[in-house]
Amino acid sequence: MRSGRILLPFAILTLLFGCARYSSSSPSASPGSIRQALCQRDGGVWHSDGADCEMQSPALK
Repeated sequence: MRSGRILLPFAILTLLFGCARYSSSSPSASPGSIRQALCQRDGGVWHSDGADCEMQSPALK
């Protein structure tokens, strides 16, 4: 009976860590989405068809 008490918490922790490992919210993002986020953060317009960032040039004085 004592081994059952030890195995139950171990089994629960194994399931929790195993499920967390395969979650859909992965901390690593694809390089394209990182480039898109950086482009939009800096004020650019992201074009997904060509995967490029369009930046407006500053006005010349």
